[in-house]
Amino acid sequence: MLYKFIIINYYFVIGEMEGEVCKIIESQKGKNMIVINGYVMVKNKCRDDLFYWECKHRNHSAGGKHAEGFCKARASTVYTNGQHTLRKSSEHNHAPKPTDTIISEKVTTMKRIAAISQEQPA
Repeated sequence: MLYKFIIINYYFVIGEMEGEVCKIIESQKGKNMIVINGYVMVKNKCRDDLFYWECKHRNHSAGGKHAEGFCKARASTVYTNGQHTLRKSSEHNHAPKPTDTIISEKVTTMKRIAAISQEQPA
């Protein structure tokens, strides 16, 4: 008798701890995003000092929840003393993309420099 198995990979980082201070990065549109163990999360909503985040790869506009690349990971943080502290988070269905953080930081830096620069574009 032969059995077929479908394996779905779920990636998560062991050691992700409540109370971890999350790194804030800026999106290309100037919105705040957080980084939790290499995963970039965008703000979904907030209530007082409690913030709710969802994976950047949630992909609302590309065909809904059955679209390829959909990740339903979520997180919540508490904002105190100018920092977001991780309250809880769920698992992602993809590996972290370290380039997401690097690209966001570089684009933000270039935009800030361009905004204050007196140089003409080449």
